[in-house]
Amino acid sequence: MKLEELATVRTGVTSQRLRASAPRDNERDSTETFGLVHSRHLERGSIACAEPLNTTRAAIRKYLAIAGDVLLVIRGMQFKAAWVDPETVKQGLVVASELAIIRPRDRAIGVGLFAYLDSEPGRRALNARMHTSTTVRSLKVKDLRALPVPRPGDASLDTIRALVVTRTRYVQSARAAINSRVRATEIALEGLLGVNRGESRGGSK
Repeated sequence: MKLEELATVRTGVTSQRLRASAPRDNERDSTETFGLVHSRHLERGSIACAEPLNTTRAAIRKYLAIAGDVLLVIRGMQFKAAWVDPETVKQGLVVASELAIIRPRDRAIGVGLFAYLDSEPGRRALNARMHTSTTVRSLKVKDLRALPVPRPGDASLDTIRALVVTRTRYVQSARAAINSRVRATEIALEGLLGVNRGESRGGSK
C-alpha cells in the first residue's frame, strides 16, 4: 500500500511565503504567537521546541500541525521523524518547508505510520529514495507519496500507540528535567556573578 493511500503529504511553509504574508500595520491586532518547527527541533521522535513566530492565523492556517500528524525531514543531512502528540500541538505549531506534513486519512493510523517511518526498515526505504548533493539530501514529495508502507491491524495499532505515547512522555519528562537542572545551574552562576544584583560580569568598581 502506498503512503498516499493512507495519508495526505505536503511540505511546510517556505521562508519566502512567511515574509510575503508578514502582518501589515492594520493587521497587528489580529496576530498570534505560534511556534515555527524546523528540522533541528525534532528530537527522538518528538518536537523538542519551536521558534517563536508572530503572524496571523489566516496566513499559516494550512501549515499548522494537528494532533496525529507525522513530520518528516525531507531536506537536510540527517533523517528525522516526529509524531505530533495532542499536548505539544496545543502550542500552535507551524511546519517549515524542509519538513513534510503527513496527515493520516484515518487518525488512528498516525502512530503506525510514524513507527514505520522511524524504524530501521522505514529509514532504509526512505534512504533509497533520497537524492544526494554535495551539501544536502532531499526527498521529493511525489516519491514520498509513492512509498510502500504497511498498515498494521487494529490490535497492533493499539499496542503501537501505547508504546509511542509512553516513549514520547518519557522523552518529554527527561527533557524537562534536564532543562530544569540547566536553568538552576544558570541561576546559581548568575547569583555568583552578581547578575541578579545588576552588577557587571567583571565585578563592581
